[in-house]
Amino acid sequence: MSEVPIEQYVFLRYLPEVPEEIPPVGGMYATMPEESGEPVKLRPHGIANPESQKWRFVRNDDGDGYKIEGVYEPVKGIPPVGLGPAWKNDAPGPGTPITISLFKDASAYDVNVVKEHELGLIISIVPKYNSVRPGSSEYVGASGDNVEIVSVPFYLPPPPHPGWLMLNAN
Repeated sequence: MSEVPIEQYVFLRYLPEVPEEIPPVGGMYATMPEESGEPVKLRPHGIANPESQKWRFVRNDDGDGYKIEGVYEPVKGIPPVGLGPAWKNDAPGPGTPITISLFKDASAYDVNVVKEHELGLIISIVPKYNSVRPGSSEYVGASGDNVEIVSVPFYLPPPPHPGWLMLNAN
């Protein structure tokens, strides 16, 4: 199984249910909002500034989980990793929007490769926090055009859950 590419820019195409068939074109992509603190949006690819749809996964300093960082213009001579805008959920639980914060304040996420696909990797993004809700699992998904935490009932066999198609942006 492939691993999540670290510190390489990717596009994240939203998949409401994994597993599902993935059309080769179209879809909605995680997009940087206009203002810090606003929810990450879902927009068609190419409608927004292309840089606003590029993200990279940066491993936490302790090696446990990732932060999801957006593109920004670094100051000349300063290494770019770890300084940009990044995903944050302010609270645990379904309905909590994923907003943009400073990298140092960003939330951590587990990123699991569900399967390889001819277009890229299908992944699930799971918030890392100490809140357990019996009978459900939480994922980063969407409601309308906002990226947010969603809850999926937990039973066997596992039901479809939200995921993301990770596409190379270089």
